[in-house]
Amino acid sequence: MYELGIDLTDAFPEPFTDEVIRAADVVITMECADACFLLPDKLNDDRPIDDPRGKAVVTARDICDASRDRVEGLVAGLAVFRAC
Repeated sequence: MYELGIDLTDAFPEPFTDEVIRAADVVITMECADACFLLPDKLNDDRPIDDPRGKAVVTARDICDASRDRVEGLVAGLAVFRAC
């Protein structure tokens, strides 16, 4: 992520609160599964993702690229959805 200009040095997973979930139109989670409280009226997407920590740089890049592609695909899909 640093290569993309994103410093995650002090980053950590933040739990969703009821307030945050209710304010969102879309919830994208990574490896959240049953641990997240998701509302049935929200568009939510949760898929497994490998943790890049400790992996070879090339593998970490692949994981980041896959995450970016996933989010970009969801955003593109939302644009189509909103146009309908």
